[in-house]
Amino acid sequence: MYFPAAASLVSLILLPATLGMAIDPHSVHARDLEGRADLTVQPQCNGGSLSAHDCNVALLSLGGGIQGAIQFLRVDATTNSSSSNGCTMTVTAADGGTAIDISKGRLEQAQKAAIDKCGQQAWTVTATGGSTGGNLKIEQSADAGSNAAVTAATSGCSS
Repeated sequence: MYFPAAASLVSLILLPATLGMAIDPHSVHARDLEGRADLTVQPQCNGGSLSAHDCNVALLSLGGGIQGAIQFLRVDATTNSSSSNGCTMTVTAADGGTAIDISKGRLEQAQKAAIDKCGQQAWTVTATGGSTGGNLKIEQSADAGSNAAVTAATSGCSS
């Protein structure tokens, strides 16, 4: 039985040896890696103390829900918000953006960058390219009237 794919593979391996050439594994170079564009622009910490769980629920409830297998937050509007207990997440198309269009991964990376800087405070961060024709401003804040809102208002702007 003849296997053309196997014959091609064997000839690729044996061809340099039959031509008297040696393959130097050190002369093979991978393409240089290029860094990804910055995902966020300067997280701003706004004080207070919010529940990580409530804020994650609010984030995943944006746009009618992006939990599970859904991979994108696409809203044909310039703003969208969702609340869970004491936490509100608001996304707003910025810098000329006309609609919200961001992958869940980029949204969560922007959230992580803000949490890395601010912890569980209220915060604002911008995800570059997160809207059609612009960027996406993401804000984590306390619901008006909640204990977290009172804590945020009395704590000032610490970072």
